[in-house]
Amino acid sequence: MPPTGPPRDRGSRKHVLDLASSPTFATTCDGLLAGTGFRMGEDQHRRPVGRSCSADWNEYRVEDYLKTHPLSPQGPFLDRKWWISHDGNRPNWDLICQITDGTRVGLLLVEAKAHESEMAEQNKKSRPDTANPKSVSNDRQIRQVLDRTNSAMGRLGFGAFGLSADHHYQLSNRIAYAYKLATLGLPVVLMYLGFIGDCSFPKDWIRSADHWQRLVGGYIQGVVPQGFPDRHVPVGPGSLVLIVRSLDLGTGGRP
Repeated sequence: MPPTGPPRDRGSRKHVLDLASSPTFATTCDGLLAGTGFRMGEDQHRRPVGRSCSADWNEYRVEDYLKTHPLSPQGPFLDRKWWISHDGNRPNWDLICQITDGTRVGLLLVEAKAHESEMAEQNKKSRPDTANPKSVSNDRQIRQVLDRTNSAMGRLGFGAFGLSADHHYQLSNRIAYAYKLATLGLPVVLMYLGFIGDCSFPKDWIRSADHWQRLVGGYIQGVVPQGFPDRHVPVGPGSLVLIVRSLDLGTGGRP
């Protein structure tokens, strides 16, 4: 993915880049993964890498990541056409890196936020261009993928899922991607990461770990069953766990 220019020096993107650039990245992430049974892989292959190279500033798509950093010579790989058949937008991730449970290599997928308003962004999928048959086809396919994922995840024993293109769309596509990767045999940790204490947002910054937990709990209500977060879920040959974690920026403004 080509660089689009220097990163904004504000908000969750700034803090992700600070984290990715930090010499304590691995130990910090190990701390965030505590309780999951996973730790950072020997080859982390984190993306973005940080601020050292403009080519690594940008968010990554999972499909592109697995081509560039395959977890094994045999894959698995993810064809972008599982999500959309034609050119169009696919989810970008704030942070992707490789993790291990000691026997298997998997993926950590991170969605990061620094203030409450970010939770409302991308709550609804953009409308398709009705004059463009490919745009209409992509929209229809995404909705079908979300419906199928709801049905499949509803059989996991936690209750009904409410993934949708009409509300909570970013959350919905994150969970759908994590589930799809698990069906390919990957252990997947999907982390919602809140950065505490970014006072550059005067009204709605995240105050504490408890505040972040409450925000995410309210945000996922009606989309994800109450008992699903923090539970290791076998999915075919893979697995999935959704976790909510936070990092306190402190007075230094860095993780």
